[in-house]
Amino acid sequence: MKLFICTLPYHNVPIAAESRKALKHLDDTYNMVITYDPALEDPLDRITWRYQTARNWFLSTEADLFVSIEDDMVVPPDTLERLIGVLNAGANIAYGLYAWRHNLPNPDWNAHLAIARPGVSLRRFPKYATECWGSTIDVAGLGLGCTAIKREVLEQIRFERRGPEGCDFYFALDAIQAGFIQRCDLGLICGHYLVYEGKPAIVYPALNEFMCRVVVL
Repeated sequence: MKLFICTLPYHNVPIAAESRKALKHLDDTYNMVITYDPALEDPLDRITWRYQTARNWFLSTEADLFVSIEDDMVVPPDTLERLIGVLNAGANIAYGLYAWRHNLPNPDWNAHLAIARPGVSLRRFPKYATECWGSTIDVAGLGLGCTAIKREVLEQIRFERRGPEGCDFYFALDAIQAGFIQRCDLGLICGHYLVYEGKPAIVYPALNEFMCRVVVL
């Protein structure tokens, strides 16, 4: 199995090197780091351009899986093994679990049970989140910070925007409409870089009052 591992800049923070430590032990891979920033005013358009550029490069190779690790993510050493395990168990798209930066100290998680606005994040259901913590569940998306995608998905679906949301929103919708299975490994806990109270920090999903844990660096 050949992997296409793509590190996509988000806020240009020095977290990508930490994430790459979890990926470097695999030899049979294509590695791509997108550093060019297109001259687009809307930051969501820039992110979409980066993902679509990476998709096109991926499809030009012989790789089987597209793996996205954004540069503001901190992922554990067994990230690839866990993502591949989710795909081998029948999913077409596999996600790690992380908390978003918005609405601290009560941020949503990327694991959504339905695609809507406001989103239906698993974090909003503490009892269910506690019951399935550490397991793998079917989700409707959302977010691409720590993701593995099978080739047949990207042969059918582009990264694009058709409205005000980011490309991850429309990608998840298109995956649902195409009948692809999306699953999130709730044992693959990832950190998300942010600035908290003026200081650099990393936020993690957690089972507590706020459903997150913030580590100030």
